[in-house]
Amino acid sequence: MLIKVIPDWLKPEYQRLSEQVTRGQLPHAILIHGPAGCGRRLLAFLLAQRLLGQDVDPGLIDITQSRFDDEILVHPDFQLLQPPPDKRTIPVDAVRELSRRLGFTSHQSGAQVAIITPADAMNRAAANGLLKTLEEPVANSYLLLVAEHTSRLPATVLSRCQQVRVVLPQHSDAANWLEGLKSGVNWDELLDLSAGAPLTALNLEASGFAELVHDLSADLEALSSKSKTPAKVAKDWGKHDLEPCLHWLFNRLSGELRDHFCEGGPVSGQNTGTTSLQKTGKTINMEPHFAVLRRLGELRRSQGSGLNTELHLANVLTRWYGRA
Repeated sequence: MLIKVIPDWLKPEYQRLSEQVTRGQLPHAILIHGPAGCGRRLLAFLLAQRLLGQDVDPGLIDITQSRFDDEILVHPDFQLLQPPPDKRTIPVDAVRELSRRLGFTSHQSGAQVAIITPADAMNRAAANGLLKTLEEPVANSYLLLVAEHTSRLPATVLSRCQQVRVVLPQHSDAANWLEGLKSGVNWDELLDLSAGAPLTALNLEASGFAELVHDLSADLEALSSKSKTPAKVAKDWGKHDLEPCLHWLFNRLSGELRDHFCEGGPVSGQNTGTTSLQKTGKTINMEPHFAVLRRLGELRRSQGSGLNTELHLANVLTRWYGRA
């Protein structure tokens, strides 16, 4: 889906960084971080265009990250480093190759730009392999790192980057922006499903995930009533793209924990029915539930590593809904 304007919540940071470029004061390394779906990757591509002397034509910005990426990928002085297909990590050899190419003379006598996304997917060796490039940058070369979790990056990398945090817009602002892109969609529901992240909501709408959520919710109800087994649910979910399913499940289970402690109504976007945590007024030990959430987070990060995802998802569901 092509957008016509840069999202409002990205404009202040883009303008600030663009002014640094104009003054020749942009640091060699920029770390753009924030929650998933906030637009941090989009901001990195906009800045890369600016550095490479390309006019930012909003008509060329494809929010689904296809056409826009293709436009800039053909530039001879641009590199994009991301995990290989079906992998979750960026290997050290790829980082070394990027550093080697940044040492070449610019093809168009201008800047050289590399985007590493997600930078927190670099393994320890890869992150260490980037240090020399960060410490001894080639003139007029720029590294744009994009990350969700800065805590997964070594302090040696963090200390050598100017950090730019992208925050999520207010729910109403995000809904209005999405409505301007495509009307007639229940964007409030999709924003609830995406934890308020507008780009995630847009991708969920494009993929039809909102319709799938009804089936996923029914599966969890079936687990609570013991009419389905965790192994069966995990197998059924394995037929779909698991990343949005796991993301949704994480938000759903996190919501159950919040509901347990909130005196008000249910958290927006969460099932309003009685959950396993709400069936008793007794004080319970929450640590096992937090342990399940941590395991679910690890499962999301380990996709593409050869792990038997269905088996581990069944284990997560058993540990959570086995307490129903």
